[in-house]
Amino acid sequence: MRLLPAAAVVLSGSLCLADTVILNDSFSDLSQWKDLSTAITWGGNAVPTSAFTTAGGSASLTSSALANISYTTASGLKTFTALDHQFVSPIDHLSNTVTVDFRARWSSVGGNESGRFIVALTHDYPTGGLDLDLNDKFDDFSQAWWARPAYQVRVRSGMTTLLQYGGGLSPLGEFETYSDVGTSANPDWWLPGFVSAPGGGSPGTATAKGWTESADVLASATIRNYRYVVTPSEHQFWVDDNDDGQFAGGELKVTQNLLADPDNAAFFHVFDTLAGIRLYWRGASNYNTFLDSLSVTVTPVPEPGALSLLALGAIPLRRRRHRG
Repeated sequence: MRLLPAAAVVLSGSLCLADTVILNDSFSDLSQWKDLSTAITWGGNAVPTSAFTTAGGSASLTSSALANISYTTASGLKTFTALDHQFVSPIDHLSNTVTVDFRARWSSVGGNESGRFIVALTHDYPTGGLDLDLNDKFDDFSQAWWARPAYQVRVRSGMTTLLQYGGGLSPLGEFETYSDVGTSANPDWWLPGFVSAPGGGSPGTATAKGWTESADVLASATIRNYRYVVTPSEHQFWVDDNDDGQFAGGELKVTQNLLADPDNAAFFHVFDTLAGIRLYWRGASNYNTFLDSLSVTVTPVPEPGALSLLALGAIPLRRRRHRG
């Protein structure tokens, strides 16, 4: 198990540009996360029961969770196979770059989307944060009790990886709901791990908009370093192909513009603040993801005046590199 390196803080004259690590976890336990699987009864458990294990120093789904992964049955996990961390303070998206570094592997590569793993930056948490009291909010639709998705990377176990903004039928983004009669107007329960494409439909399909994809399958059965970067203008997904702890050149696999989407203008939105991070395991057909470590780093974007000074060479600056 290897913790990802913390970023350096650089001071130069009157300008302070700092990489601030706001979350750094090696998954010896889940103490830094809210475990959504404990908010519902599932698999015949009458008391709060986690779907996760940290055995071996990585977070993954238990065998019991994999056997109860259904989102269409009352005894299933209903996509509550998710871990959520609300930041101490919301991040100003337009003034900062957010970098999520994580180290992970999949039980095997294949199964189309069965083993997908999602890293989503979230916003619009309810007052007081998520309510994990048993069965308290899983079927309460009076407000967005499980926050909202802003930006996400969807690493699919047997297909290309997708980047997406928002999701669902609200420009503000929404997690899905399930209805046994097939209509969102009459839902049965929340699906806080599922996010449809912005405007509806399945991300990655020709009938859905608002997503971009990598050229290749990026999931791996051997552990690798991954990097998800959200800048004020785009988000990016990187894979450390040679496992040297660096990201450069062709290791940038997919990008998406976050300032405009003329093809999906009705559902496009620029999210001003990023308030938390959610990790979701699909876990279908016994596909599992093993998350060894994860960090979240915030880097201020220099003001235009500061950039001018840097261009003139007045202020020497060393910054963590996101583009190689």
